[in-house]
Amino acid sequence: MGSLYNLTADYERVLGMLYDDDYDEQAVIDTLDAIEGAIEDKADSYMIMRMVDSDNVHTGCNYQSR
Repeated sequence: MGSLYNLTADYERVLGMLYDDDYDEQAVIDTLDAIEGAIEDKADSYMIMRMVDSDNVHTGCNYQSR
């Protein structure tokens, strides 16, 4: 899975394919759905890491997520 930046760039590139008759519309929509799912997964993971880091600050724990 790529970075959010790369996933967003991929999404925009594939979105542009909807207007190109050389690509199957359903395949493009399926690809957009897959990229959207990857973006949501990445964002959820980021939020979990932020919550863990926040909890560590409040509890005095020295663990840091990477």
